[in-house]
Amino acid sequence: MPFEPVPKSKRSCSPIRWNSIRLPANLQALLAASKERTFAANVSIFEGFGSFHSENVEDLIAADEATYKPPAHFPAFAKRILSKSEIARALMAPPENAAHSTLPSGSPTRKRSRCEAMHCGGAVSSVALRKSRVETAPEANALSGAGHNNTDDVTDGDSDLCSDESCFSSFSVVGAWSASAKCQIREMANQAVEPCELGNAFRSEHFNITPAMVLINHGAFGGTLVGAMLIKWLYEEHMEAEVVRFVDRELLPLIVYSIRALSRFLHADPRQVVLLPNATFGLNCAMRMIVKDDVVAFFDTEYLAVYKMMWLRCEEVGASLHEICLNRFLHDPEVMGDNTALTAEICRQLPANCTTVVLDYVTSTSALCFPVFTHIIPALRQRGVRKIIVDGAHAPLQVELDFKALPPESQPSVFVGNLHKWFSSPKSAGFFWVRSDDVAKMHSVVLSHGAGEGLLSEFIWDGTRDYGTYLSIPAIVEFWENQGHDRVRDYCSHLLSSAADMLTIAFHSRRVARHAPFMSLVELPEKLQDSLITATYIQDSLHDIARVEVPVKRIEGRYYLRISAFVYNTPDEYIYLREAVLSVADKWVQSPQRKHLYAQRLSSHAAATATNDQLAAGKGKRSAGKAPKSGDDQKRRHNHKRSQHWDLYIHRALRRFFKRGTLSKAAVRVLSSFIEDMFNRIQTEAVFVAKINKVKTLTAREIQTSARLLLPPELAKHAMSEGTKAVAKYNASRGEAYAQGGI
Repeated sequence: MPFEPVPKSKRSCSPIRWNSIRLPANLQALLAASKERTFAANVSIFEGFGSFHSENVEDLIAADEATYKPPAHFPAFAKRILSKSEIARALMAPPENAAHSTLPSGSPTRKRSRCEAMHCGGAVSSVALRKSRVETAPEANALSGAGHNNTDDVTDGDSDLCSDESCFSSFSVVGAWSASAKCQIREMANQAVEPCELGNAFRSEHFNITPAMVLINHGAFGGTLVGAMLIKWLYEEHMEAEVVRFVDRELLPLIVYSIRALSRFLHADPRQVVLLPNATFGLNCAMRMIVKDDVVAFFDTEYLAVYKMMWLRCEEVGASLHEICLNRFLHDPEVMGDNTALTAEICRQLPANCTTVVLDYVTSTSALCFPVFTHIIPALRQRGVRKIIVDGAHAPLQVELDFKALPPESQPSVFVGNLHKWFSSPKSAGFFWVRSDDVAKMHSVVLSHGAGEGLLSEFIWDGTRDYGTYLSIPAIVEFWENQGHDRVRDYCSHLLSSAADMLTIAFHSRRVARHAPFMSLVELPEKLQDSLITATYIQDSLHDIARVEVPVKRIEGRYYLRISAFVYNTPDEYIYLREAVLSVADKWVQSPQRKHLYAQRLSSHAAATATNDQLAAGKGKRSAGKAPKSGDDQKRRHNHKRSQHWDLYIHRALRRFFKRGTLSKAAVRVLSSFIEDMFNRIQTEAVFVAKINKVKTLTAREIQTSARLLLPPELAKHAMSEGTKAVAKYNASRGEAYAQGGI
């Protein structure tokens, strides 16, 4: 119904008598102070984009180190990553005293003490959750004035914009922070820090990892430094104290400061770097470089999500997509173990007139680190490949990046990375670096106020959201500098390679010929190389039975662990992993589940053999079901569908393509057995997928997912369409198969 105003006679609110309203003391003080202020000496020509009132970000990012000045409103709490013990000490700080808990009324211009000026907002921790709420006086919060040199010169006019009343929201954990605790955090942020001992000490001081699980999977989604989470939360509180001021006047210069800090970590020109929510966002932007008639190549080691991006983009614009197969060389030291030979193999498989290559620096599934800058990119450039997109999601901190040192022939068009993995930032943060020649070609998939104003302007703002993760980056950069990049890499790489060797020997399996510094594949024991089992089942068994978090991958028909090593891992965890895997392997061999599946397979093979004998004799098996009764109409006979036996379907398919000559019984039997086994595995995996998706009907979605997971890439990409129909026909001939799946 259309809105109808309420008649004045029926309104319950009394009229506002504007002539009788008087300003309270605090607003009178603000008004008096405003009358003393004067206009700015200079009027900026740049008016900003949208409603922003900050400086031109393109000018800020282009400034050299000598002339660039950090934001005056950069808060002191964001200077350094604090450890958990430091945060606990701050929480146990003595109650605030009268000297800094109240402000005399009527003295709006009184300068506060350093401790008052460093008063900051809350954070969440297990300690804070246990503390009772501390009632604080309406003393002004000085977050807005906490710059590098102005903590002693903050007036009440500034502090009224961020009072405790506004900073302390309804969240009890935020209110648990006393003014003294906030002051303590400010003081700690200015103190020097010593490198933390790697291993258990690092875990207890900087990560919130549950002791109930053994985590050997940092490569999946990373893990956030506790001190970085604190900075992010404090920024949220700071923003909500006066959100318009923060977003319009402070946010963009702070993001520029973060980009410049990250560029120092990457050894890159900040004008070529932008921050992103994650690598997926950046790769979607990079895929726009693919245009009509492009010849695009990718490796079969590519991440599934990136493959889908490429495939959909090529379908959209009319480009061709070609696969370079490298997984088959996983255990071949002569190819995978040699950078020159590996590059030669890539170039050998490169399609003619290739224009674009998408590749990983560190692969996700197979944990391979490719010689991207030293060998592959120069070789691709020599062969005329113009556009090279590198997915470096796992690269930051795991490998040293130095974009300034790259010669032109070694530079990718775009390099995309994640910061929440090994860099250990809060979720979600990523970046990309763009070659200078391609800066004008890069555009965001989300356009807003900065569209068309330059690379940074286009990517710096994609709408209102939490930017606290971006703003924690400078402190994280300094944190890893203090810990020592080489020290961290030496510890992790040594632990990883030693653990991989130990596990390989214990499992009596083959070594992989290449692995990343912090990640590696380890082939599982033969007891778990069973066609009746799936990677998901093994991983879930390790998780549910042994309480160990480690991914299991299926590559070229074999199962592998993908182990990770990071600053908090210790050798005893890999000993535990070894014992857990061997225990699960023994349990699987004797499990009722395996016996049931094995019996089911024997039954299927026996039925297939009998049918093949009939086919060889020229007697195709008719479908089951009653014959139509005399007098039934044509419609009834049409609606009564006859099922077609799978072997007969295979026989007819072979006859379609092999029209000359005859088919031997052995040929039909071998092919039928192979395809039945393959489809049984697809069906089993699809049942697992259906359980995860909580559906009771197997659909094309489950079949396509299973085909992609189980089949070699060159077959899986065809199974996306034709494979769905074939599997559906196969299941129709075996109506009991889905019911036995247990859904």
